[in-house]
Amino acid sequence: HERKDLVLKFIAEHGELIMQKAFAMTELEENLDEAEKIIRRELVKIKGKYDCADFSLAALLSMWIEYRDKSIYSEELWNDIKDIILDFRFWCDELGNDVMWFFSENHALIFYTCQLLSGQLFKEDRFKRSCKTGAEQIEIAKERISDWFDYFLENGFSEWNSTTYIPIDMIAFFAVYDYADDEEIKENAKKALDYTFDLLTINSHHGQMATTSGRTYDKSLKRVRGNEVAFLNWILFGVGYMNQSTRASVPLILSDYEYANEKAPDLVSYTSQEKLIYQTTQGNDGEVTLNSCKTNDYMLSSSNDYKKYQPGYQENVVHALIGRNPEAQIFINHPGENSPIGFQRPSYWAGNGVFPSIKQYKNIAFMHFDVDEGHL
Repeated sequence: HERKDLVLKFIAEHGELIMQKAFAMTELEENLDEAEKIIRRELVKIKGKYDCADFSLAALLSMWIEYRDKSIYSEELWNDIKDIILDFRFWCDELGNDVMWFFSENHALIFYTCQLLSGQLFKEDRFKRSCKTGAEQIEIAKERISDWFDYFLENGFSEWNSTTYIPIDMIAFFAVYDYADDEEIKENAKKALDYTFDLLTINSHHGQMATTSGRTYDKSLKRVRGNEVAFLNWILFGVGYMNQSTRASVPLILSDYEYANEKAPDLVSYTSQEKLIYQTTQGNDGEVTLNSCKTNDYMLSSSNDYKKYQPGYQENVVHALIGRNPEAQIFINHPGENSPIGFQRPSYWAGNGVFPSIKQYKNIAFMHFDVDEGHL
């Protein structure tokens, strides 16, 4: 609890300038003028239905539930928020033409969550883009979220072990766990949180998550102290790194959820010289088999022949971390473009133009690339 209080103050002062920072400032009732400026900037994104507007709306809905009935912000702000919520587009079958992306694993869940919580807040109101009442939105969202959780609890993440996107999914997990009225959906959110934290602890090395990943970016690979999993580990276990990543950190601090795994502290900072070897599957029908081996001194992970010799996207398929310095890491990929500062997917650093064949035996990973001249 001392770490959580410290983190809340740290985020309120130094966190990324997004809705979760305003959430922390509102909880502490500090610098509320600055918090309102952040909220107003985020409202522009939500109203304009920019890409990732759903991420901001999920946090905004949580703020509404927590603070609407407290005399913190003006009625004008709350009225503006309500108008924007009622005008939001919760899925591609609703009226509108914008740049929001609906179909990835994390976006789909966030949209469903926003639809559910918005419907709960405004059951009698009619939403402009769907022409449905809040009560009708609830029923649609419940079916969608239930299907999402059924699939997830059976298959795990398709964007496996992604330090970029797991915290995004956790925005929804916490929001559903804390605020959904449906008990079955809340229970599934708890199961999802338990499963996710189990993955984070087993795949972390002295607080730093350093593994293969189903979706990554240059910044995720190079700026490892800044990934949010390191912050979550620090909050829960005191190992890892405080940083400005706040999307899942703030919900974790303020949620009633508690992660109860007695083995987790030893796993997240494994100090034995004995090799800890484990294998998991994730994705549709276990499409990717993940192998890992870690000791106090290193951690090595790989995906076992995942789509070998086929074109890649943003997957990182072999990764090693040495010692306790998070910058002492190794990843090997076949660049997807020639420019080290390009923006393609796969890029020069993140992902593979062509996947290798990979087999891992204990602490050795064997890789074989078969790249034709057109991809050299």
